[in-house]
Amino acid sequence: MVAEYSKAALVAVSLSIGMALPLVANGESIAPGSRQAELLKKRMAEAVITLERSVESCESQRSTLQRDAFEGAGISQDSLRLALPYFFVKADNACTRDSAMDFLLASHLMEEAGLAPGFNDRDGGSSAYLVVDSYMQEIENEAEYLSIPADERQALESIQDLHRPFDLISTAENLGLLPR
Repeated sequence: MVAEYSKAALVAVSLSIGMALPLVANGESIAPGSRQAELLKKRMAEAVITLERSVESCESQRSTLQRDAFEGAGISQDSLRLALPYFFVKADNACTRDSAMDFLLASHLMEEAGLAPGFNDRDGGSSAYLVVDSYMQEIENEAEYLSIPADERQALESIQDLHRPFDLISTAENLGLLPR
């Protein structure tokens, strides 16, 4: 997930920016060290830093949701087990969305320009793929979430704390979903 990026992964991304290779983009050659190449690398570096700061900010906003927010809502334990991972990823993705999209655009431009070959490769464990994977995880979790009865989903949607970053493990423990 985006929010689980390590600083080391983001630093590795920024180090890969320095590997400029000759490229052809839109039929025009962009040479390493050219103004265009330097601008692309600068935007990528800024996107990495902004994403890292966004992730740190979102992590600092996480709280443990309290049992009383769920009491009387008629939500089963099984439904909570399906809902919490969905809301966790959804809230984290929403929190980092702008910086994640800027990062994805910058990484795509770097790849298209040939300044970072393999930068977006899924098999290479690229940082760009990790961002995309977080959004895919949200979709997978949503598919499971939609198996919850509609009345329970409506009750879950009304809990505002689920729409902000929260600590998944401590919340699950607090709700009695995990052993302490």
